[in-house]
Amino acid sequence: MREVTTHRINKCNRQISIFTGELDTYVVRIGPNIVVTIAFQRGPEKAVGVNGLTNEVLLAIVIDRLERFQMGPASCEENGEALGLLEHGLAKLAARVQRCIQRNPSWRTPGNAG
Repeated sequence: MREVTTHRINKCNRQISIFTGELDTYVVRIGPNIVVTIAFQRGPEKAVGVNGLTNEVLLAIVIDRLERFQMGPASCEENGEALGLLEHGLAKLAARVQRCIQRNPSWRTPGNAG
């Protein structure tokens, strides 16, 4: 397994380990007792159905969390800037889906009909 370390920017995050052995599964260890497995979508929805999370789902979760931070005492310039960048990233991923649909209309499925 390969370890991901780019999140280790403070004491809290240095206690969290991320491992991946393949592109669509990540194992997150939080201290000695908590293990979270994140399974991403494997294969095209039209062929295999929905079987995991998408990048858009994780971005939506982080965007929602930062929006809530911005409504309370954790509001700050850095959170606002990060929020804008994440929203931009989500918009780019949505644009990619639309471009794929335009190039190949049969790619359209009920889940990505726009």
